[in-house]
Amino acid sequence: MPSHIVRVFVSSTWQDLEPERGAVESALQRMREIKLVGMEDFGSRAETTHRASLDEVKECDVYVGIFGARYGSGITEAEYRRARALRLPCHIYIKSDATITDDGRESDPAQTAKLDALKGELRRAHTIGPDFINPQDLAAKVTADLHRWLADTHPTRKLQGALGGDSVTGDKIGDSVGGDKIGGDSVARDKVTN
Repeated sequence: MPSHIVRVFVSSTWQDLEPERGAVESALQRMREIKLVGMEDFGSRAETTHRASLDEVKECDVYVGIFGARYGSGITEAEYRRARALRLPCHIYIKSDATITDDGRESDPAQTAKLDALKGELRRAHTIGPDFINPQDLAAKVTADLHRWLADTHPTRKLQGALGGDSVTGDKIGDSVGGDKIGGDSVARDKVTN
């Protein structure tokens, strides 16, 4: 995978999506190529939370946006807009409305309107898979998508060589090309012609 650690910024509101953030954090900690960056790690700083968030987005390689039914203070939208301005790859996940309880919803109609407009924009601007239904579902989706993104953008040296047409020998990728390995020996396949 990549020769360096990929910094992934995870963005969401906190109060309604804390379990989802925890599940994503736990899953990404198992990916050795990934360093998760989020509000949990900001610590004490001289700048505002808003400024700290935007500064951290700037230092990341990938943006993961998790959206539920709260708009919050607007920091999540600002983080998304910063990621877009920086042309970061953005992976967007939206919680299934059917799984959101009343206490997890925005109560202010003006905030709800802002969130609805943002979600509409996100759905138009990005390919978004099915909405997630619980923290484990979200963690599985994020892990699969980041793994695929890493494979597409940071292929291993062996894979780069194979894709470039390099001949690979020994017990590497090319061993079974044109033959099968049996007991360490290559056995040619018979060609079948009509």
